[in-house]
Amino acid sequence: MPQASEQARPRARNTRTEVVLREVESGSVSHILRLATTQWPGDPHDAGLALQVLFDGLSNEAMPIWDPTTESMQESPDMKQSLKRIRHTMAAIKRSTEHLQREAWSATGGPLGQVFERNMEALVRWLDFLQRCSRWVYPDASDPESEGPKASAEIIGDIYRNGSGVVMKSFTSTEEAMDLLVSLWIWKNSQGQSLTFQFHSKREPCQVTDLLTFLYTVPDSRDLLAQTMRAYPSLRQRHFIKSALLRIKEWTALKKTTPLQNLAVLVIRVIGLVQEFLEIPSFGREYIKADFPARALTMSLEFPGLPSSSSGSTQPGRIDPDHPLYPAAVSEKFFPNAPGGTPAYLIHRVVPTLLDAGLLDILVDHLISQPSGTPYPWHPWVGKDPAGHPLPVLASMCVSLPIRNSCRLAVQRISGEKLRKLTSGWYSQHWTPFFNDYRLYDHIWMHWFHAGDRVRICDNLNHHKKADRGIYLEVAKECTRCRTKVYCSRECQREDWVRFHRNECPENRRYRIERQIATAWPSHRDRAFYLSLLLHFVLNYEVGARTEVSVGRQVDDGSVFEFLHPNSAWTPPVENLEWNPDSVLHVSTLFSPPENAIHTVDSVLQLAHSGVPTFQEPRFVKMFEELQETRSSGRTPAVKRLRLAMCTAACGLHRVYTLGRFLVTQDTERTRVELLNGYVKVEERAKIENPLLHSFSRMYPGMEQWLTQSAR
Repeated sequence: MPQASEQARPRARNTRTEVVLREVESGSVSHILRLATTQWPGDPHDAGLALQVLFDGLSNEAMPIWDPTTESMQESPDMKQSLKRIRHTMAAIKRSTEHLQREAWSATGGPLGQVFERNMEALVRWLDFLQRCSRWVYPDASDPESEGPKASAEIIGDIYRNGSGVVMKSFTSTEEAMDLLVSLWIWKNSQGQSLTFQFHSKREPCQVTDLLTFLYTVPDSRDLLAQTMRAYPSLRQRHFIKSALLRIKEWTALKKTTPLQNLAVLVIRVIGLVQEFLEIPSFGREYIKADFPARALTMSLEFPGLPSSSSGSTQPGRIDPDHPLYPAAVSEKFFPNAPGGTPAYLIHRVVPTLLDAGLLDILVDHLISQPSGTPYPWHPWVGKDPAGHPLPVLASMCVSLPIRNSCRLAVQRISGEKLRKLTSGWYSQHWTPFFNDYRLYDHIWMHWFHAGDRVRICDNLNHHKKADRGIYLEVAKECTRCRTKVYCSRECQREDWVRFHRNECPENRRYRIERQIATAWPSHRDRAFYLSLLLHFVLNYEVGARTEVSVGRQVDDGSVFEFLHPNSAWTPPVENLEWNPDSVLHVSTLFSPPENAIHTVDSVLQLAHSGVPTFQEPRFVKMFEELQETRSSGRTPAVKRLRLAMCTAACGLHRVYTLGRFLVTQDTERTRVELLNGYVKVEERAKIENPLLHSFSRMYPGMEQWLTQSAR
């Protein structure tokens, strides 16, 4: 039995209270039970004394050690008495938390608040004991395994709901408290039900869920919570994510049978909580493995007409711009509207699953639901910003093959009735640009598939001078050291090794590995796609066609595109005749449709990242020198000229630059563009200097600002 405290304490003002407290100090279970039920002091001074006596009793109590692998434990009479004291003491502490509201506006927290602040570490420790050893502490309860977690959650909830800011801060300022909250979040009973379900099925709020989803909005608490999550092994992070999915699943089931209020608000708050930890690499991997975005989006589609807020409009055919329907609100949480601020691995793994789950259908349904002429149809995603609309952003992501594949299937699922509406009137100005861009990237990927696995790129600068350059091997000759260069033959590989690659190989290996770790390094397949895209852009520029329109046809193995002139009198646009040999065509897929601009070689050489020129290697210098040495001698029946072109694409937090060298042949019958070489550079967006966007930003107000914000 605990010994009475040797340190003298103040006497209670009420005589009966003093008698009870003395009995509690001697370890009387019946008097502890009185405090928990009928005799909690009404006087604030005495209430503070009673709470301190309870904490002193816990400090004198040895915490029992529970073996969770044992269904039942042999308990001595003393152990049973100890567990009974602990159970009733925690019930009395729960009773005290109900009186905290009287002190909520006190600057010092009041007597109860001050006692809680002094003993918060001990309280957290015993609450953790309750939730871990519930069956042991509450063996006679109707639901022994749930009683402890529920008691812990109720005490935390009362502190959160009734306590002053000082008391609340003392609770949320330790990693132990954060770990306790996460443990209660992860907990589920033998039927697989979460603690939240235990409360919501009885139409009671779950304060643990409310508190966690509140804490991630408070900077100090959010940082501590992230620090706690970062220290967890990946298995515990996985359980945290699966517990979030379990809550969404339970709420979805409850909504079908009970009038669960604010389902959408609850789900969106939980999604926000989970996404708060995506900057932790191991957490992000578990997030993808659990397929969290697609599963949450799929469950939201079970209530397609549900407003995302209780204040949202429920009038059929009319959507509150600030509160879209539930599925649209969920998709807005997952869709990377500013892809420059999202790691590449999340974009490439999450967006395809979202499309498979119905993302494009949600975007289409949202657009169709808007009245014709709505000034800001994408308000839930970007507000009144003229850039960053989800359809153009989605189109720009189709340079990624997994996203293109899923988008292709999603487009095919759209009904004919919806397509007719999308391609007519006001709706077409939003749908048609997206569809044209998607169709362009799909067309280029189809060209790549048509060519099969044959090598279409050779990194030897003199490859085009070989007499047999049209004969390609089915398997590339890749540099096995750096794995950044490929060749059509051993001859080209040996020649390039002597000229350039011997000196650049070690640095290329380090460069590739750094970007592979960041999941931003494009494969040779991706490089072939970007070069095919550049072939298309160069040909379209030569013949004066819009970037998103496909006018050329693929010749041979895909390294040549050509355009047949409509008649012998046809001539290219005047501005293209004036394309200076000392110029580089720059096409950006960051825009919709892709936009082009002409830059001088000097301006391209000024492109740098963290003060380091992007194209500084001798290989690139030689390419620029050869371009500047080329001089047009006027137009003859068959004019050949060298062209350099660069394509910019987004890859999460990085930007991909593809620099290609092309031979353009033009006569009275056709314009023909042949790929000679092409190389890729991948740099972090945040480190870009002189980004070469100024010529584009005039056409798209707000786009440069959006790209800058995305980089941040």
